[in-house]
Amino acid sequence: MIELHNKSLCVGDCLITYGKGIDSYGSRWFTSFKVSHTAIYVGGGDSYVIEAVPDGVIKTRFSDFIKDKTFLCVRRIPNLTVENAEKMKSAAYDFLNTPYNFFQRISLSLYSTFRKFGLYFPLFVRNRPSPVISSELWYDCAKAAGFRIRTVNGAVTPEVLLTTSKLATVFQKREIYE
Repeated sequence: MIELHNKSLCVGDCLITYGKGIDSYGSRWFTSFKVSHTAIYVGGGDSYVIEAVPDGVIKTRFSDFIKDKTFLCVRRIPNLTVENAEKMKSAAYDFLNTPYNFFQRISLSLYSTFRKFGLYFPLFVRNRPSPVISSELWYDCAKAAGFRIRTVNGAVTPEVLLTTSKLATVFQKREIYE
């Protein structure tokens, strides 16, 4: 389990991860991304996150969220006001029970696989308003607070959120399990 070592999380934080599971490895191999999943931190009594998983958009305890992760990066919108953080949180709750977008995930994998061979097919990548994938969930919540970043053909990937200069890294840790 990854410990935050007294780093505090704030509502609206972007949690970027990868884990030990076959799904995480497969996602990273097909996309060539360093990371495979994102969630939005919404706080609360037991410290909750909201994430898009194959069962749809769900609310999860932070401790359960990081249980099987081998990498965690916490990124934050610089100078995010409490008011805008609450807008992000409200938007995240509005997404609860939204279906997962398997088509978008497969499209990103195809797009990235073709890019490995120097081929560019931007038609594979399109942001869909609903259903969502994990990185689009966080970004749609951020847009509710007026935040924008450069996207890949209108879609936001976990890799975009990990590498954009518009977010500040608060915490990053990699644990290797053997």
